[in-house]
Amino acid sequence: MDIVKPEGVVHYQGNVPIIISVPHGGTNNLEDFDIEPRQKPDCCNISDCNTDILAEKIRQVLIKKDGILPYFVIGQYHRKYCDLNRDPTQAYECDEMKQYYEQYHSQIEQYVQAFSSHYKNTTPLLIDLHGQSCLKDAVLRGTSYGRTFQKLISEFGEDVLIGDQSLFGELFNNGIDVYPKPGVPLNQEPEEMKGYSGGYTVRRYSGFSDQEVQLCQPFEEYLSSIQVEVGFNFRDNDEGMDNFSSCFASALTSFYNSYLTE
Repeated sequence: MDIVKPEGVVHYQGNVPIIISVPHGGTNNLEDFDIEPRQKPDCCNISDCNTDILAEKIRQVLIKKDGILPYFVIGQYHRKYCDLNRDPTQAYECDEMKQYYEQYHSQIEQYVQAFSSHYKNTTPLLIDLHGQSCLKDAVLRGTSYGRTFQKLISEFGEDVLIGDQSLFGELFNNGIDVYPKPGVPLNQEPEEMKGYSGGYTVRRYSGFSDQEVQLCQPFEEYLSSIQVEVGFNFRDNDEGMDNFSSCFASALTSFYNSYLTE
């Protein structure tokens, strides 16, 4: 019997100008297809445990609410083969993974470009979903200290990122510990945690230019973007994931109603 290569990218259309991308949750292995893990120095080959499952649970909660439904783009291959949250020179080491990388980012681009015609009066939002074990009972915010959120900040002021009705403010209102806490002004301690303050994806699609992002093809349809780093204890088992999914769905719905409705 021939071995069938597992699926690479799963994506779902939604009904609001929000994308939830999941670059590091994939578990599909490719040893049977002669694809080796990346060997470059300093590359991280550890997956963000269960973030793919968490995204699916969030989606199911929102479907049951019969309200807003974001677009989803979820990488299915293990991070050791390709890091979808790195620039192309660091992300992969073979042609097969180049195709996978381009498929993932092309899907995000297609959705964002569709937003420009379907949601002309709203700044779209990209949420890049990750996992961390630094603060296992908390969720960390990553916007490069506000710079990847500038489009919404320019429309609504800093409260759209740090206020009680911000996404992280609403998470906190739903009983989820967050870092930094709501109300902490930008560029004031405690700031976003170093190492979790926003990677390639949120910088690329928000138009925040730096050396890493300049290595890729320019992307014109900019939006606001935020990296959401979910603590391990919210991802470790079904109870934790179910609780977080419900709280996140409520927080996202409230944030959408406050800032993203046309």
